[in-house]
Amino acid sequence: MFIAVLPCQGTSDQTPRRGFLKVMLNIIGAIISGLVIGALARWFYPGTVPMNWLTTILLGIGGSLLAGLVTSRGSRDFSRAGCLASVIGAIVLIFLGRLLHIG
Repeated sequence: MFIAVLPCQGTSDQTPRRGFLKVMLNIIGAIISGLVIGALARWFYPGTVPMNWLTTILLGIGGSLLAGLVTSRGSRDFSRAGCLASVIGAIVLIFLGRLLHIG
């Protein structure tokens, strides 16, 4: 008995490319949102915050991660934090950096 196995639609060579595209779009989105969150945190923080654009992006991404960890309430699932929580997390990172004399 001979059974022919035909590939289903969508399971061809496009699947690895879609995964790569999804990862790249997530990275680009994290960079853009990090820039916006970091810029907002620098704007709301009292006093001047001497940083370049790369540090601002990293600050925004770090603030979003910090807020995501705090808002997940200890569960194993990591939820994305809202914009306000991300800005507050980035402000906390600015405060800690100044307290420890980093930057």
